[in-house]
Amino acid sequence: MWPGVVKRGPCRPYVSYEAHDPSFGTKIQRIDAIYAVILGISFVVRQLVALDPSAQLTPLEKNLIESVNHFKEKNFFLMSFPPLAVEVLGLLASGTGSVSIALLRKLNVVTAALTVSIFYLALRKSDIVRVVAVVAATGLSHLPLFAEESLHLSLDVPQVAILSCCMLSWNSFKRSRAFSQGWYWSLAVLSAFLALASSIKFVGVVTWSWFVFLVTKQIWEIVGDVNVTTCKILRHTAWRFTAIVLVPFAFFVSTYFLLISNSRGASLDHSSLVSPYFKSWFLPQPMPQPDVVYYGSSILIRHAQSLGGYLHSHNHTYETGSQEQQVTLVDYSNNGDNEWIIEPSDQNLDTGKQLEPVKNGAVIRLRHKSTGKLLRSSSAKAPVSEQDYDHEVSCTGDQDYKGDSDESWRLRFERGKTPRDGLLCPFTIYFSLENEGQSCKLLSHDLRLPDWGFGQQEVLCVDSASKERSLFFIDRSNLYKERGAYLTYPKQSKLKRLWNLSREYIKRQYKYDYYLKNKDATDGVSVENWIWFSFDSVAVNFIWFTPLACMAMYVMTEITRWVSWNPWAAAVPELDSEKRCYLDSCFELSIGWFMHYHIFTWSKHQNLTLAQYLPSYLFSLLIAAHTANFIWKHSKLGRVALVLFMLSAGALTFLWA
Repeated sequence: MWPGVVKRGPCRPYVSYEAHDPSFGTKIQRIDAIYAVILGISFVVRQLVALDPSAQLTPLEKNLIESVNHFKEKNFFLMSFPPLAVEVLGLLASGTGSVSIALLRKLNVVTAALTVSIFYLALRKSDIVRVVAVVAATGLSHLPLFAEESLHLSLDVPQVAILSCCMLSWNSFKRSRAFSQGWYWSLAVLSAFLALASSIKFVGVVTWSWFVFLVTKQIWEIVGDVNVTTCKILRHTAWRFTAIVLVPFAFFVSTYFLLISNSRGASLDHSSLVSPYFKSWFLPQPMPQPDVVYYGSSILIRHAQSLGGYLHSHNHTYETGSQEQQVTLVDYSNNGDNEWIIEPSDQNLDTGKQLEPVKNGAVIRLRHKSTGKLLRSSSAKAPVSEQDYDHEVSCTGDQDYKGDSDESWRLRFERGKTPRDGLLCPFTIYFSLENEGQSCKLLSHDLRLPDWGFGQQEVLCVDSASKERSLFFIDRSNLYKERGAYLTYPKQSKLKRLWNLSREYIKRQYKYDYYLKNKDATDGVSVENWIWFSFDSVAVNFIWFTPLACMAMYVMTEITRWVSWNPWAAAVPELDSEKRCYLDSCFELSIGWFMHYHIFTWSKHQNLTLAQYLPSYLFSLLIAAHTANFIWKHSKLGRVALVLFMLSAGALTFLWA
C-alpha cells in the first residue's frame, strides 16, 4: 500500500502524481554494475570467437559502403534509411581514408554487448529483482537472432541498443522527483537518445512516437491532479515538449540538411529520380528551361506521382489488345525513347513560320520522336489492369500519319502557377491529358508490365481517373523564342530551400525503397509469421515464445479487469504498488510492442528480415520480466512456481534436444 498518497478530488479519489513509494524504483548499485559488465563481457567473448572478419559482405553492408562512397565523393544518392549512420561512417572514412568492414563488425559486437548490459540496468531501474533481470538479459544475449545480427554490420543492433538506453533513461526520469537535478539529467539523456533513434532507422521514428504517447499520458495524469497549479502544468508540458518533440525533430532534420548540403554532384542512377527543382541544386547547374513550351518542341513528360517516371515508348508491341507499340513510364531520364514532339491537332495552325505557345485547353498530339508514331488511346483493354473502364494507350502510325480523335489529347492545367497566363511552362504547370476519342484521361500507377514489357510502369487511359495519378508536367523543352527567355525559380533562403529539398528527399526515399530497391526482393519470413517463427532449438523457442505468453497473460488480466468493472461502485484508486507498477508498465510496453510490430504490416514490399522484429521482441521481453517480477514479489509460492518453470524448461530442453 501507499500510505498518505490518496487525494480526495471533487468527483473521485486519486493517487497524486508526485507519490513516491520507497519500494518503487531501484537505485543502481555497484553489484548491478558488476553484473552488467559480466553479462556484456561474456557476450563479447562468445561472439568474437564466432566472428569471421573476412566473411562475404551482406546486402546491407554493400548498400552502406556504396552510400558512404557517394557521401565521400559529394554525389547525390537515395537510400532507404535516415542518413546519420552514413554521415558518421562517411566522416570516419574521410578522416582515415577508408572504412574497415572488419573493424566495424567488431564494433557491432561491442554495441550488442552494451545492449545486453544496458538492458539489464534498465530492468533493475524499473524495480525488477536481480535474479529476474539476469535471466531476462541472458535470454536476450542467447537469442540466435540477436547474436547472428551482431556478427555483421547491422543497423538493427544500434537501434536496439539505443532503445535500451531510452528505456533506462525513461525509467530514471519516471522515478525522479519533478524538476530535480536527476529529473533534468534523465530527460536530457532521453532526448539525446531519441534523436539518435529517429536518425538511424525509420523504425526509430516509431520509437519516438511511442515516447510522445508516454509523455502525453504523463501530462494527462498531471492534469488530473487537482493540487497541481496551471503554472506547473505548463512548466511540465514545456520541458517535455522541448526535450521529447523539438530536440529530436531538430536533430532529425539537421541530418538531412547535412546530407543535402554535401550532395551537390549529380549521379546517373539517382539524380533523375528527383524533381527539376531538386536538380537545380546540383553542380554544375543544368541548362535553364524556356519560360514557355512551343509547338514543335522536343519535350520530356514526367508523371507527378510514383518516382516521377518519364513517359516512354519503344519499338516493341503489346502481346494483347491492339498489339501496337508499347507506351510506359521509365524511371531514368537518360533514354532517347523518352522524347516527344508536341504538335497542334489543328492542321490549319502553321507553326513553321513562328513559334506558337501551347495554351491551356489546347488539343494537341504527341509524336514519339524516335519512331515517329502518335500517342493514342483505343477501346482495347489495358494490358495489366484489364478493367472495363481502362483503355489501352499505345503509339500508332508513322511520321506522316496525322491521326484522328483517338490521337487527339486535350491539355488541361490542373495545378501550379505560370508567369504567362494560360501558357504551358516547364516544371511549374501540372496538367492532365484527356483523350478526345475515348473521353478518358491518361494516367499511370504502380503496376508494372510483365517481362515482355520489360517490367516498366503501365500507362493507361481511364474514364474516371484519380486526379493525383493523372497529373503530368514538362521536365525538359528545347525551343527558346528569344535569348534570355528562361524559366527561373523564385529566390529562397538557403534554410528554406534545404527544408523543401529535405521534404522531397524523404518522399523519394519512401517511393525508392518499395518501388525500385525492393520491388522484386523477398525474404524467407513474412511479417505475419514473425511472432510465430520457430527455431530448431527447444531452448531458443522457450526464449522466443515465453515473452509472447506473458503478454497474452497481461491482455487477459486487463480484459478481466474491464469485464468485472462496476461503474456504479465507489471509485477507489489502485493502492497496491506492485500491482499498479505491473499494470502500468505492461500497458505502456504493450503499446510499444504493437507500434513497433504493426508498422511493418504496412510495408509495400516483402523484403523484410526477421531481425526487424527485435525492437518488438525487446518490449515483449520487458513484459515477461515485469510478469515474473510481480509473481516473484507476490508470494513465496510464486517464487517456487517460477523456479519450477525454469527447471521444467531446462528439463524439456534437455529431453527434446
